[in-house]
Amino acid sequence: MWETRALELNNQELWNWHQACRFVDYACEHHFNTVVIGQTDLLGKLVTPVGYTPAQYNDRISVHQRSCCVYLNRLAQYCKARGLRFYLQAKELGFPADLLLQQPQLFDGQGGLRFDVDFWSQYLADKLALVCKQIPTIDGLLLAISNTDSLVPITAPDWKTNLAQQKKSASTALYRCCFNAAAQIMKRHDKHLVLRLFPASIDGVEPVLEAIASLPAEVAVSIKLTPERFWPEFPNNPALLAITDREVWAEVDAAGEEVCWGNLPFIRVDEIQGRLLWCQASNPAIKSVLCKASWEGIDNHCVIGTLSEFNLFSCARFLDPDTPSEGTSQLLKHWLMECWQWHADEEQLQLLKGLFEQAHQVIYSAIYTRHHVFHRHSLLPESYGQVVWSLYGQLNRNHWLPGSADDIVFEKQDSAAASRKLSLIAAEKDTAWLGAENVQRQALEFAQNAGFPPAIARRWQTEWQGLFLYCRAFIHAQKAIFTLHYAREVENNWSLREVCQANIQALFGTAHEMEDFCGKRSDLPPAMYVMFDAGRARALAGSLSKELAKLSG
Repeated sequence: MWETRALELNNQELWNWHQACRFVDYACEHHFNTVVIGQTDLLGKLVTPVGYTPAQYNDRISVHQRSCCVYLNRLAQYCKARGLRFYLQAKELGFPADLLLQQPQLFDGQGGLRFDVDFWSQYLADKLALVCKQIPTIDGLLLAISNTDSLVPITAPDWKTNLAQQKKSASTALYRCCFNAAAQIMKRHDKHLVLRLFPASIDGVEPVLEAIASLPAEVAVSIKLTPERFWPEFPNNPALLAITDREVWAEVDAAGEEVCWGNLPFIRVDEIQGRLLWCQASNPAIKSVLCKASWEGIDNHCVIGTLSEFNLFSCARFLDPDTPSEGTSQLLKHWLMECWQWHADEEQLQLLKGLFEQAHQVIYSAIYTRHHVFHRHSLLPESYGQVVWSLYGQLNRNHWLPGSADDIVFEKQDSAAASRKLSLIAAEKDTAWLGAENVQRQALEFAQNAGFPPAIARRWQTEWQGLFLYCRAFIHAQKAIFTLHYAREVENNWSLREVCQANIQALFGTAHEMEDFCGKRSDLPPAMYVMFDAGRARALAGSLSKELAKLSG
């Protein structure tokens, strides 16, 4: 039985009272017992400890911060009246810029900041103490010490080589000081502390786990289901097995940060169920689950109300001890009836399942490259340089699965193997093209005779009409980029440059189509306009044109 069944909202929607209340009501209706509200710099929006900045009696800061605290107290009370626990979630360390005016000793003399562990641990403790005082209704806090979101990182992520043991040991000591300071304050205020394992790279996992090991047993740990982000086809996170002496929360991204944010149908119910079953079978300490219904990178958006909400709905039923085990078809039937008031017959359910399975496959094949993460949070990369840094650096599969990056590495000394790899990538994209075109047509034809109620009819059209265009943009981008990369690394010839040029021009063409697609649909959800950003497609195509010109010159 899952002790904590938490639902998280982590973008600007949390500050809209009516939206936040609807979110809490949804959590109630679907038998979650905890609501988590979070943002990257949430604590900075709420409090500024006295004595750290030169600002005194600043009404603009104090009034705004106090109003946010009053708001969250009220939201916590709304949750408690419905039997729900209420947690905050934040990433640290953040601070106002004018803190540095009063603390010049923090500069390292080389234009950067030094991590003065005594200072920052105390600063974090003072922030947490003030949050507990100003928002006494919270039950606890999920806290990440983030090296990518923090203004003063403990360590710089190393995406090329493993860190030296000495550096790991040093960062462990820094984490331990910060974690201990947070744990003491939260215990003093009788609040539950849940520390998130939030590494910027694989090198950051071990120091955090070692630092947590020395903490009191009441401090829980929250760990993602897969290493780093919730990527399809990636293995279960081995870190979930490393903690056995305290409560572990498993994080489930039902928002689809890495698979279109719910703007397009990407159903992964079987995957989520399989990973949760693995958690239960592998480590009894995994007693809690946190389901994310939004992604902090996109405001004015939540997966609730999309076709991909089916993932969240199913996850809630997997967690509910009073819900009997159900197959995907039964879950789909219940979801359609409960959330869309549509009764689908057996034939329609099977057709729907087939369409969702096809969409899953073609989207995955379009935005990933032979299981490697090509996209940037479901968006096109912005430049050739960003692609190379991401694929072969930050998001290199070798970090998590040693040896797995070989199928996108082109080496001149083995040109035959390199050519074969390029052909396989092109074949994958050709298959995705045909599949996307076919499933979009089938889905729109299905809707003509499905007898949908108006709400799901509108949502169905919104999501399926853009699927082929979205996939084509990625297909052209990948064909251009990998052909260009092959020409740079292995063989630069006229035919390769022509293939690259043709796909760059096609990418420019998809940018025009994106503008047209958005221009003709004034009622699209805001996140859809972000995903179909013509400027991003043009930026990537322009970058590729410049790189190609270097090869042609």
